[in-house]
Amino acid sequence: MKVVCIEPFGFRKESTADRNGLGYGISYDVVSRAPFGGGIKIINDFGKQHTYKRSRFITLKEWRERQLNEIGL
Repeated sequence: MKVVCIEPFGFRKESTADRNGLGYGISYDVVSRAPFGGGIKIINDFGKQHTYKRSRFITLKEWRERQLNEIGL
């Protein structure tokens, strides 16, 4: 399953990746779901597997819909 990051820490529009290895609008493959706390494991931009809060991501389908809404389609 692919997800798109919508809430990286230290988010700045000019930045592609923050200090936690996530970039706004970047898609990531979910490696697994964490057994507790609603987290998901992904491989971040530094190539490290890490658990992040699920709320920081949306599905690829939701991301596409959001982008289409922004351009008025």
